[in-house]
Amino acid sequence: MLWLVRPAGRAARSPALAFAGSLLTALGAAVLVGRTLAQLASNRAEESLPAATNTMIAGLPPSVAATLLMLGLMLLALAVREHLRDRTGAPAWLPLPFVASAAALTVVIWAGLRARELAYLSDSGHNIVNNLADAIEFEFRQQETAIERFARSWSTDGMPQADAAKNVDAERLIRNLLVARSLALIKPDYSTDWYFPHAGNEALSSSSQNQVKQRMTAFDSSLRSGNAFVSESLKTISGTLPGFMVCAPVQSGTKPLGWIALETAYENFIAALVNRFPIIKQDYRCRVYIDSTKPVYDSSPDATDTNEEQMLRSPPRIIQLRRVSIVLVPKREYLARNRSFLPESTLFAGLGISILLGLSVHLALSARSGLRSAHESNRRLFAENEERRAVEARLKVSDERLNLALDSTAIGIFEWNVATGEMHGNPGLWSVLGFAPVLPAALPARWESHVHPDDLAAYRATRAAQLAGTLQLTDAEYRMQASDGSWRWLAVRTKSVAAVTDSAGAPPPPPSVPCRTSPTANTVSLPCARARPLRANSPLSRAKPTTSSSSPSPTAPSSGSTSPSPASWSGRSRRLPAKAPSTL
Repeated sequence: MLWLVRPAGRAARSPALAFAGSLLTALGAAVLVGRTLAQLASNRAEESLPAATNTMIAGLPPSVAATLLMLGLMLLALAVREHLRDRTGAPAWLPLPFVASAAALTVVIWAGLRARELAYLSDSGHNIVNNLADAIEFEFRQQETAIERFARSWSTDGMPQADAAKNVDAERLIRNLLVARSLALIKPDYSTDWYFPHAGNEALSSSSQNQVKQRMTAFDSSLRSGNAFVSESLKTISGTLPGFMVCAPVQSGTKPLGWIALETAYENFIAALVNRFPIIKQDYRCRVYIDSTKPVYDSSPDATDTNEEQMLRSPPRIIQLRRVSIVLVPKREYLARNRSFLPESTLFAGLGISILLGLSVHLALSARSGLRSAHESNRRLFAENEERRAVEARLKVSDERLNLALDSTAIGIFEWNVATGEMHGNPGLWSVLGFAPVLPAALPARWESHVHPDDLAAYRATRAAQLAGTLQLTDAEYRMQASDGSWRWLAVRTKSVAAVTDSAGAPPPPPSVPCRTSPTANTVSLPCARARPLRANSPLSRAKPTTSSSSPSPTAPSSGSTSPSPASWSGRSRRLPAKAPSTL
């Protein structure tokens, strides 16, 4: 909270809040969706993808998931608020919540597919375990029934006296049974009267059955019930292997003649049963625990190609008063053979779709932002065009008004760019001399060619002084030859409107060399022209007069007007823009 109110790190606050909010929202939403689908699957009483996923999210209660979801949404709202403080439009991190949610859903689907694949393997293994346990229980009952039937046949038909006859009956019995260690006739004093087979069971001839508690309990129980009885787990007499004994009383009327006892080692017993299931020997390592923490049977005690992490242990099962537990460990070859790689493919495909979703959102935002920028640019361009049209319309009207004013006053104006030599003027410039309203390319030279010879020297001197920067404003009157060959007086007023700047762009101190001049010209009436000698004596002229020819110029106008001397013409040029009241 302190970080939210601190002004420092404000730029990274919005992305950080968006990242944290996206993770919390994705986690909470994934858990809630997974639990909802798992509940729907359990209501339909069928195994499905979300039901298998329920094992992954079982440790997160729905209330915690809902809290995480609400907290994530609040953080996303704060991130949007932080973004809108300084910026407008959609934030750049907007694809992040979509990517996080899609990735979380992908992980849930991947976990569900993986759990379902493991559940399939587990169900197959549990079916095998149950079948093996049922086979063990069935074989116990089978041996119990066979021994009871064998004992009753000797009790009813009489016990054979010869050992050879007994051996024939015993061989027939053992052949019908799964496996047996030994078959013996125990006397009422618990000594061994006869046993079969002899090989490997020599210890039975000298052993006494009353030294083992489990054997005495089995003998007494079978004698009281008159039926066969399966003993508890014990050590076989003919060896040290754990096993069990099945005994049944042999009687002649009511006189007990002893017991028929069948001993079987667990290892041989279970091995014979496992051989009935080829799939166990091919795909699993099987271990069986009977009343002990050590296995009584291990199909592959030295095997290294098994995966103990996927071990299947059946819950303890009571069979003939003994706890039987079966463990199956799948071999790696079996797991590789049944691996479909569907979860991994789904995971990579889902992550790719999540990235594409984020990219699509980003491109949509970019396109929307570009479209908005284009609309804004079009709006600005439209406004600028409208403003330009209005300005052009006003300029057109102003230009028309200026041209009308200049035409009505017969004033010619033009602009001369000294640096480039470009000329811009109005049609009335040459109209004052009777020429067509055009602007020749070489205006200065053409203009100078029409100046009266007596005024040409003063004209050139004044223009040179202005171009040198000593004069900024000239107000001169001189004669120009019109189109019909006559001479007309013109009042020409020229002003320097721009000066050559230095490297820094600032104008130099005066005198500055002009780069643009803007002259105006208009005709002067004849009475004003005849008054030019008087203007030479006006107080505005301070230049020393120079002697001029008393005879009129051979090119003087035929109107009989006198030409002022060059001194009086040049005296009209001055530095200040002031003009004598007597002028014109």
